[in-house]
Amino acid sequence: MAKRGPRSAPATSSDVGVRRVRCAVYTRKSTEEGLDQSFNSLDAQREACEAFITSQRHEGWVLDPALYDDGGYSGGTMERPALKRLLADIESGRVDIIVVYKVDRLTRALSDFAKIVEILDAKGASFVSVTQAFNTTTSMGRLTLNVLLSFAQFEREVTGERIRDKIAASKKKGMYMGGLAPLGYDASDRQLLIKETEAATVRLIYQRHVELGSITALIRDLNRRHVVTKTSAMRDGRMRGGQPFTRGALIYLLRNPIYIGRVRHGDMTYDGEHQAIVPLDLWEASQALLSGAKHQPRPRKTLVSPLNGRIEDGVGRPMMSVHSNHGTRRYRYYASRYREGQAESVWRIPAGDVEEIVQKGLFDFLGDQHRLGAELGTGHSSVGNASFLITDSSEPLAFAALLEMLDAQIFVQQQLVTIEFSAMRLAKQVGADASGLTDDEQIRVEVAVSLKRRGHELRLVYAAPEARPAQRDDRLIQLLASGRSVWAELQKGKGGASRSHMIRMARLNFLAPDIVTAILEGRQPVEMTTRSLLRVAELPIAWPEQRKALGFT
Repeated sequence: MAKRGPRSAPATSSDVGVRRVRCAVYTRKSTEEGLDQSFNSLDAQREACEAFITSQRHEGWVLDPALYDDGGYSGGTMERPALKRLLADIESGRVDIIVVYKVDRLTRALSDFAKIVEILDAKGASFVSVTQAFNTTTSMGRLTLNVLLSFAQFEREVTGERIRDKIAASKKKGMYMGGLAPLGYDASDRQLLIKETEAATVRLIYQRHVELGSITALIRDLNRRHVVTKTSAMRDGRMRGGQPFTRGALIYLLRNPIYIGRVRHGDMTYDGEHQAIVPLDLWEASQALLSGAKHQPRPRKTLVSPLNGRIEDGVGRPMMSVHSNHGTRRYRYYASRYREGQAESVWRIPAGDVEEIVQKGLFDFLGDQHRLGAELGTGHSSVGNASFLITDSSEPLAFAALLEMLDAQIFVQQQLVTIEFSAMRLAKQVGADASGLTDDEQIRVEVAVSLKRRGHELRLVYAAPEARPAQRDDRLIQLLASGRSVWAELQKGKGGASRSHMIRMARLNFLAPDIVTAILEGRQPVEMTTRSLLRVAELPIAWPEQRKALGFT
């Protein structure tokens, strides 16, 4: 028995009785083995602790009925749900003493013990070990406890070393050490047995990787073939897996030497007891592709401009991606390249405008199987599903790869954006018959637009307003909110040097309800900015006049 912390103050004449000491029992077991029994290790620990609390009833000890049981959690970490609740209750003053069966039930790490001691000392709380007798209120008692915990930590580390040595020795002999069996195998009696249906899928993945030459193209191809990850049943009956392959999962599969009959341990591989699925020459060709891609610099996602080098303005000048910084924000544009002696001013269009229009126009075309078949001249029934191209190309990097694969070019004019790309390349991607197509045949997709000037830049919008996706401007919404606040201030008679500005702001409180709704939903005219809204000289009171002045009609 040991009690840690300050002793109770001696009773005085003002004390009505013995001070009430609230005691919480904490129990822990490192594994889940045996926890399903009617009387398990946690129950035994708790019973011993409750008996000890009962024996100290004359000291005012009272059992807290809350259960703080951590079954299946290691003592080498503080990430235990019951321990976290217990420490929170100590900090809130609900618990005065922690009662444990042995000190190592609380923690096996000296560093964690120091953290627990700090929390206990801060709240004047203490802990008691039922089976170990030492007094931690003295320096010698603290030393004894630290030595005891050192041995507990030593025991845990030695056990871990034994387990690691056993795994290393077993893997050197090529033994399968358990866990979820990889795609292509089933685990039985600690051995890997080939599952032929899945093994064929593994061979297909390696073969297509070598043929296509890149992970991005491989993901697109597997999605088209509806190839998914391995499915397996969990202990509670739920199913895991069966999902489309991600980039990381594919690279892990392709790098796994288990498919050539070897077992990896650290940086070494050893001959395994199981049979190989993939021929060695195919596996080595795949590794060469992965190693080559590893040393190629990848573009920064924040600076990706998928139309760069593929876009021209209305007078045939190439447009390049540029950017400008305003504070911490970066704005991307596509700007015309200046040509000597050309009268037409440089076009400067926000990158988001033109990229959105090009992406939507191309995706609408790829999602229309009838139109796709008509353009390729094969009929829609013989054209494969192109929806996987849309799914795989939503991110900027993937969209740039799609444009490169199609060899696409974009032409921006005053009232039209034209997307041209190779018919033969598209036919090969969707599995259509390309025998009647030539290399120079192009498919043209047109999107009706309107170029509008907004300050020093041009804004590219859909010709039909209802076709433009909503684009909320948070600064406009904040301006409306500020207008309401300013109106309330003016009603109270407040003003000052900035009264004229406050009046301009207060006028926004009288905007037509449909105008306010349009701004909140992001359907305002593309020319409208916070500056243009405040610069309206005299905002009309009549709502129809407001709509006309602000460009809503």
